[in-house]
Amino acid sequence: MTDDSITYNDLETKAPLVPTSESQQLEAFNAELERKKALRLLYVPTNDVDVRNALQSLNLPPVLDGEDRSDRRDRLANFLLDNKMSLPEPSLPSEPLHLPQKQTRSEGVPLLADTRRAIAQSSLSRAATIHKIQSIFSQFPAKYHESMQMHLSKSFENMSLYSSEILFDRPAAAVCISPNAKLAAIGSWSGQLRFLNPHTLATQDFTQASHSDRICGISWNPTFGSASSPLSMATSSADGTIFLRNISQNDPLAVLEDSKARVNSVKFDPAGQFLASASYDSTWSLWDINSTSKVLKQDGHSKGVHDLAFHPAGSLIATAGLDAHAYVWDLRCDKIVMILNGHNREIYAIDFASNGFHIATGSADNSLKIWDLRQTKQLTTLPAHNSIISSINYCPPIQMDIPAEPNYEAHIDPGSVLASASYDGTIKLWSATSFRLLKTLKSSSPKIFSVDISPNAEYIISSHNDRSVCLWNSI
Repeated sequence: MTDDSITYNDLETKAPLVPTSESQQLEAFNAELERKKALRLLYVPTNDVDVRNALQSLNLPPVLDGEDRSDRRDRLANFLLDNKMSLPEPSLPSEPLHLPQKQTRSEGVPLLADTRRAIAQSSLSRAATIHKIQSIFSQFPAKYHESMQMHLSKSFENMSLYSSEILFDRPAAAVCISPNAKLAAIGSWSGQLRFLNPHTLATQDFTQASHSDRICGISWNPTFGSASSPLSMATSSADGTIFLRNISQNDPLAVLEDSKARVNSVKFDPAGQFLASASYDSTWSLWDINSTSKVLKQDGHSKGVHDLAFHPAGSLIATAGLDAHAYVWDLRCDKIVMILNGHNREIYAIDFASNGFHIATGSADNSLKIWDLRQTKQLTTLPAHNSIISSINYCPPIQMDIPAEPNYEAHIDPGSVLASASYDGTIKLWSATSFRLLKTLKSSSPKIFSVDISPNAEYIISSHNDRSVCLWNSI
């Protein structure tokens, strides 16, 4: 008779060798700890220039889109660890370094101190006016704000293309409407400058000298139209020069040599005393108009500076760069007051709202971001377009008629409209208070390079890569 019973020795005494999910997680956790430990022991340079040079020596791209300095250093460290490589550590100096006993700063030109004082003094009165307007505006009842939004929606409801003109044999690159809304200046890739009647696009007879390369930026002097200054406007070019112009004269009043790199943007300060320029050599500059001298050349961006904008009081300036960063600088002292970090790609446009505390940025990541200067943080992100945002502009303050109510008077509305233009061929108008889309204007041109909105928000002018200039209104 066969004994089929099971003995103790037949029992399985070990756990199955198949790993459980918990054991896998523990193993992965331990592996990650070991990797972090190995990365800490690995020599990787901290200087961004050294990191880029090391990446290039390893046949790796020195810079990736949307990558900051920390990401770049991590990429180098991970590559070295994965490939079991190392970099030679720098040798220590044979003699001890003699460090300065206190912090030192680069000496500025003598005019810089006077410039900072002048900006501080002139900005005080404008800041007080902005504060007063905002105080009045905040006291209005909710029903007024609702009626204002309805008014804006209705005013843009019938806006459409009124006229389109071909002015140049190359694309129309930049457009800027004069402060008195009587002229519009258009710059071309050919370096030519033309003037139009902004209400009809009729060409005006003002002959102006051309740049040797494309015109990138145009800015009207805020005092244009008054007898106080012969300076009408400034234009910047890819040839590295800035022309200070009087529209009644053919030759420029002065030629400012900014750099050998492209000067992509120029802006006058609200008082018309100073001019700021953005260069592709990764710096921006501040010029004294009376002496035509450069009083400040500021670095800080790791790539070219594409656009800039003055605070409506004139005390601050915001710069936007191809490094996907934007900065707000205090012109009264050597200080950055806010870093606008959030875009994944190049920032091509930046502007201050006339309320003084909102900043808008437009990027190659197709998004429009609104920032709050008071809280020094991002307020909202608008997925605005389907392609690069090339230009943005807040509407100058609009004169609104307020229905008579006790204790309330007519006031100047602080810039209630924001216009954005894109390479997707559209212009979008946004409420600057609720950030609601008010209107989308569609162009037949595939790319829009620049857009400007009139002081009373009655019309919009845009420049396009098909050489056309378009006028949009509600007539």
